Amino acid sequence: MASCVVEKPNTAFETVIVEGRALHTDEGIRLSFPGNRLRLATDGNALQFTIAPEGNIELLAVDIRTNGDDWGTVELDRYSPLTIFIDSKDNEVEVDIIRRNEAWQGDIILTEISSISNFIDPTPFPKTKLLFIGDSITAGTGTQSRVNDAGEREAVSNARVAYPRVLGNRLKTQVHQIAYGGRGLVRDWEGITDTNNIPQFYDRVLPDDPDHLWDPADYQADIVSVMLGTNDFNTGIPDHESWTQTYKTFVTRIRHDYPKAQIFLISSPMTDGEKGDTLKAYVREVAQSFETPDVQYLEVSKYYGEPWDSHPTAAEHEKIADELEPHFAAALKARR
Repeated sequence: MASCVVEKPNTAFETVIVEGRALHTDEGIRLSFPGNRLRLATDGNALQFTIAPEGNIELLAVDIRTNGDDWGTVELDRYSPLTIFIDSKDNEVEVDIIRRNEAWQGDIILTEISSISNFIDPTPFPKTKLLFIGDSITAGTGTQSRVNDAGEREAVSNARVAYPRVLGNRLKTQVHQIAYGGRGLVRDWEGITDTNNIPQFYDRVLPDDPDHLWDPADYQADIVSVMLGTNDFNTGIPDHESWTQTYKTFVTRIRHDYPKAQIFLISSPMTDGEKGDTLKAYVREVAQSFETPDVQYLEVSKYYGEPWDSHPTAAEHEKIADELEPHFAAALKARR
């Protein structure tokens, strides 16, 4: 079924457009997946909006830009809403808001928007659509860092600079990042199978909410990218038959939901050694089992992150995008 939408009557919320999955309720527009984008516009030179975080950690943040200018970061206090005022020298204001954080770090809700002028339809997102399914790598964990209160360098998530959004920007497409750190195909990073792994949250509007499901008809992807296995292999090499069969079943499900899409099954940039070689072999086998060019295996290099976090850095995500871009561009060209 489609996501449950409750209209906010007599407000300008109906002019806000969403790139990604969002739950529209009487409290506002709730975002949970990393990289979700909101866009709103007014025919005046100022507007304000309020974001209410429901976080599990201290650091929740959004990236914001006005009229296509440089991106800036706004950190949110998980205990209270934040109202942001935007003004411009231009006669119109268009604002983009991108959720930086991972799903497990908490939701954010756009609760209020206001302007002394009229809210108008913003610039539409591109028609071409990419869908990225994965874990913390796809979510952009560790792409940036900060010095914490203890004076130590620590990783910070920013889905906006992860390889999916890099590719989307280069190819001028929409991007959906359906990703959740620590989760896998059959088990999470600790080896736990009885949890909300990717086949469970793949079709949800909010990954931890089973009551609101996403309708694939609302976003028919031109390419579906799947980068899985890092967490499944973290505690050891999983059983070949059960893991590959689960992956085949999942890909069959994706093909049903997105019948015209090119599907890429991608190796892990974090898993190497015997685990990495085995993971590559498993994923390659799954792709080849479909015996169609519509399902292809792609391999990316190993990246090492930083001493404080082994996830790929923003610069390494650019390199991952470099490796993937020719394949994505060729697939899109073939579908035009």
